[in-house]
Amino acid sequence: MIFFKSNKLEKDQKEENLKINVDLEIITKMNQEFALSLDLNDTLKTALQVIIARINAQAANIFLINEKKKKFECIASLHQDYLDEYELDLKDGVMGKAVQTKKCIRVGNVKKDVREIAEFYFDLDNKTNFTTYSVLCSPLIAANECIGVIHCLNKKTNDKLFIEDDRKLLETLSAPAAFAIRNAKMAKEMIEKNKIQKEVEIVGEIQKSLLSQNKKEPFPVAGINIPAKIVSGDFYNFSDLGDGKYGFGIADVSGKGIKSSLLMSKASSLYRCLSKTNFSAANLLVQLNNEI
Repeated sequence: MIFFKSNKLEKDQKEENLKINVDLEIITKMNQEFALSLDLNDTLKTALQVIIARINAQAANIFLINEKKKKFECIASLHQDYLDEYELDLKDGVMGKAVQTKKCIRVGNVKKDVREIAEFYFDLDNKTNFTTYSVLCSPLIAANECIGVIHCLNKKTNDKLFIEDDRKLLETLSAPAAFAIRNAKMAKEMIEKNKIQKEVEIVGEIQKSLLSQNKKEPFPVAGINIPAKIVSGDFYNFSDLGDGKYGFGIADVSGKGIKSSLLMSKASSLYRCLSKTNFSAANLLVQLNNEI
């Protein structure tokens, strides 16, 4: 018995293979573009542009999870700019469900979906002056951690409704996007951390310069300050008052870090100024306290 493959089956197979090749090319292109930039804003913009074009969506947003606030924050959007800096609870809407299940979710027709989803988008549409017909939402998972979601609205077709193939495609495209966004976030945090570290080191150098420098013998007083961190709230000062008299002061500001060091710097400057004309320790402390 001889079987013949129909022209229609061959055509369908060719179209399917073509789609797969196109999607692989898009993923490769995304990875190449993401590798060229560690800037978070550029990465988000690139991810949205590629995804919205391939999904053929009317609008799209990226919501990242703010762990401190326990909220979704909309930090990037295309064709729905009024959602910038919009916040949602982590349990809200399709976004919350996508994070909980760690699966890409499709709402084929919002108006015919479960009541809570329909009401969520009804309220959101009223706030944004946008009409939602269909939704795709994929979690952004990198290193087994969900960092946010990609949220696509309305397919650019006559019925505006997404189909199951769209859901599978977004799920595929969201994986490289998630890793790129995570890497860009880590790069941004590292840059900010290094910047803060540099600023702290500068404050530490300024603080050291405010402490009295040890004098040559036979000057009877010397001092050293070794902070537990780069900066501290410890302070000392000594000076030659003349006629064989010497003045010195020691202080410790509560706590550690930059705040304590700034208060110490203020106290040190005041002490240097007031001690030149006020030789009474009691009066000097009263004046210092009043000024601080």
